[in-house]
Amino acid sequence: MKQETRQNHIQELLPQAKIWQKVNRELCAKIFSEFMYEEIIHPLQKGETETGLQIFELTLGEGVCYRFSAKKRLYFNFYRVLPESIERTDAAALKVSTLILELHNFFQLKPEITAMALRELSGTISADAWMAANENRIAAKDWPNTPDYLLEGELNAHPWIVANKSRLGFSASEYLKYAPEQKQPFRLRWLALKKERSNKAWVLEKDKRLLESGELTAEMQKNFQEQLAAMEKSPQDYDFLPVHPWQFENRILTLFATDFAEANLVDMGEGDDLYLPQQSIRTLNNISRKNRPYVKLPVSILNTSVYRGLPAERTKNAPKLSHWLASIAKKDVYLRDVTRVVLLSESASITVEHPEYSSMKDVPYQYNEYLGVIYRENCSEYLDPGERALPLAALFHRDTAGDSVLQVLVAESGLSAQAWTEKFMDAVLHPLLHFLYKYGFVFSPHGQNALIALQDNVPTRLFVKDFVDDANLCIDPLPEHEDLPEELYDLLDSLEAQVLIQWIQSGLFVCVFRYITEILEDDALLSEKEFWAIVVKSIQGYQDQFPDLTDRFEHFDLFKPAFPKLCLNSTRLLDIGYEDSAERPVASVTGLVDNPLYLAKKQQEVLV
Repeated sequence: MKQETRQNHIQELLPQAKIWQKVNRELCAKIFSEFMYEEIIHPLQKGETETGLQIFELTLGEGVCYRFSAKKRLYFNFYRVLPESIERTDAAALKVSTLILELHNFFQLKPEITAMALRELSGTISADAWMAANENRIAAKDWPNTPDYLLEGELNAHPWIVANKSRLGFSASEYLKYAPEQKQPFRLRWLALKKERSNKAWVLEKDKRLLESGELTAEMQKNFQEQLAAMEKSPQDYDFLPVHPWQFENRILTLFATDFAEANLVDMGEGDDLYLPQQSIRTLNNISRKNRPYVKLPVSILNTSVYRGLPAERTKNAPKLSHWLASIAKKDVYLRDVTRVVLLSESASITVEHPEYSSMKDVPYQYNEYLGVIYRENCSEYLDPGERALPLAALFHRDTAGDSVLQVLVAESGLSAQAWTEKFMDAVLHPLLHFLYKYGFVFSPHGQNALIALQDNVPTRLFVKDFVDDANLCIDPLPEHEDLPEELYDLLDSLEAQVLIQWIQSGLFVCVFRYITEILEDDALLSEKEFWAIVVKSIQGYQDQFPDLTDRFEHFDLFKPAFPKLCLNSTRLLDIGYEDSAERPVASVTGLVDNPLYLAKKQQEVLV
């Protein structure tokens, strides 16, 4: 359906009663599951069912009691609540909004926090209802043969955060145009930007040319230059800057009005190319010219607890930092020739500071993230013939029929689930371990920031993207850091060893493996115990190859009995609220969680 017609079909967002009940029940189950994990709630165990499910009761004040069944997972003290099992003892209808109000009263939350939480969850459940009602979803069996830019809109967003599709700032018609699941191609707005207001960054000459052309076709660039000349403006005084159409209408037109009046910015209209958003919403695939760089643009909506702008300092330094890190992967023989890992460089960037907001001390961060662009390498540049890449999040995706993509990949690979998982683990873990142990660097390899490359549906190697914001460095001086430029060193977060490894423990083990193991076990492919035994074997296999790094294995000890439990949902709800602060929110920590690596290794030693 054409975008121009579709944006008027707001009735598409009016939920059907049965679907509304279904998605409310499913989101309530996710809230119970993840809130139990984060120890926000502490339901009482009341026995178990004939099939071995644990029965819980949660009392949230006088006369408010929920009863539900949950499957206890082997690790992380995690319970998966079954949506169909939830009931209120007063027989009232099950609604997320009611549950949040009851939590509000139980925890005596500030009204402004609960009000914002309700907004985030309302946006999420409305998107869930639209997705559940949509009949044009891609079946799991078709994923291996579907273009990657279409699959981004199939994913169900962040698996851990309960309000994972809030998109606060989108109107109903804007949601229908710009949300990933809508898969509606759109054109970018283009601005001519006075070079004196443009903070450009690049490393390679080809990336400088990319900035000069602004990702425009030669025809479009000529057209824009002619427009400027017709306005009696000198084209050589300007760079061309793409802007997300939502950002243009909702932020740039008014907040940068002075720049338009003074001709620092000139509106050039729409470009020719069509784009589709990835899960992050602000990173876009060019579907008119599919091998072009990904374009990352500010979209100042609140989604998964953060305004999706572009941090000025990181944007300015993104090309240098990503080039330096990517050069490690290209120079290190093990990374280059054995793991063949690819860090998708953020090749070039433009940052435009707001003249007033940038001069204010401690201004809320969103006000300094309004205008700019990052051009990121497209993974297609590096794929071998017949190779393709899928987001890690695809591995815990189920289609509307309940079939998992992971089961399809394993079946079509011709390998056993054990052999497939071993190849997957080596492909994902070994490059991350090498960056950690040898170079003291970690990234956040969660489901949207990492891609698994597949050849004939068999895992081959890892692609890492969007790593500049989450690149962290060990605070202890290592010889491998000596050629790191000082300005980049100052930009990176320097962390103690046991804090540094949390990016792997939480970003990969909790945020990815916790959900993959559910798919594997529920689909009778592999038990949790077997999965984590493979993880241990993979890590030990890496360590056996590098006896010279033994002291680093001890320094960055991944096998301690427990590690800090990061909590993504309680950060807003119970800790910082929704205050508009100068810094982006940081995940809360609540106690410790048992380390599955320690437990799996201990089990391995017992068997030996």
